[in-house]
Amino acid sequence: MNESGPNLRKLAKNRRFDELEAACLEGIEAGTVDRDDLLSALNLASHRADPETAETLCWLAVSTWGEKHGPAEGLALARAVAGFQPGSDLLRGEIAGFYTATRAEHPALEVVLQRTVRRPDLPLPDAVERADALLLLPPGTCFVLKGRKTAGRITGISEDGEALVVEMEGETRTLPFSRAVDLVPLGEDDFLALAAFDRERAATLAEEDPARLVEMLLRAHGPVLNYRGIRHHLVGLVPRPWTEWWNEARPRIRRSPWIEVGEGRQPVLELRRVPLSHEAVLREELEQAESGRERIRLVLSYLDEAGDHLEAETELLGHFAETLFALETEGDASLRLAARAALAELHAAAPETVPSPPDPSWPEGADVTDL
Repeated sequence: MNESGPNLRKLAKNRRFDELEAACLEGIEAGTVDRDDLLSALNLASHRADPETAETLCWLAVSTWGEKHGPAEGLALARAVAGFQPGSDLLRGEIAGFYTATRAEHPALEVVLQRTVRRPDLPLPDAVERADALLLLPPGTCFVLKGRKTAGRITGISEDGEALVVEMEGETRTLPFSRAVDLVPLGEDDFLALAAFDRERAATLAEEDPARLVEMLLRAHGPVLNYRGIRHHLVGLVPRPWTEWWNEARPRIRRSPWIEVGEGRQPVLELRRVPLSHEAVLREELEQAESGRERIRLVLSYLDEAGDHLEAETELLGHFAETLFALETEGDASLRLAARAALAELHAAAPETVPSPPDPSWPEGADVTDL
């Protein structure tokens, strides 16, 4: 703890406020006063000094702190001190100055300040909380109300300067500034905002990066959704007939490290807590397969879905080849033939990575479709 801490609190406790003021200002200028120690002393003084003395002391400390450490740090200290001096006009002016210095680019800054910090009837802690919330909501910001899933978008401030103008569910509404603390801003990649206000980008993602689109959906409405839930949320966003799109998108979704795709034609999709590569998933499935024939099926299923990703996954292809070569030398004759046939398909798909099977002549009946 800074040595000034006990001294500042002792001065406040003993009501030696002139000495406390001098010690605070001198310590701030010298950089020897700890922020928490300063707050502790100001809090104590606010309870023990007469209102005018306490207000002046708090204002001087905040103002000097801002001059020493910059307006952002000054505003941070003022937020805490506001709780000690909820009706201070001196602090209102200082806090408004800090906002002006740190948020000058905000298009409605002065209106926000007039309806929050500069309002004498609004206690400073409430005014600062409301100002912070409003300044996070410039026009164009998408949001949801706490506890709801319906996205809205800020379009401006009402003509009388008393409320936010918003779009929600296809309608224009107004929300009083007091509701600003109930609005949760959404990022530009949030599915709720995308589906409500940028359907063109959603359609582009559906074609170019369907796994990303589904990941966004699961973060907004998941983390687990069944096939019907996925279809319900996406069918109006994809630019093609659903079945056509889903059949092409599903293999790409399966490759996402964030999404676990269940079995069956209508699978359950789950957002993983930590990413897991598609290669790691397939290796695990291969190791857990109960039979050689099941391993062969997994390899052939991979070939059906790999598409453009095949050439990039050389390590996985090598692992598959090792598995099939092992099966080709053990088990009954039908299993060996099936492994050879699968190896031939793997080699044909990736000849530079997978060597050709040792025996290129196949007995009749070795078609892998007989598995």
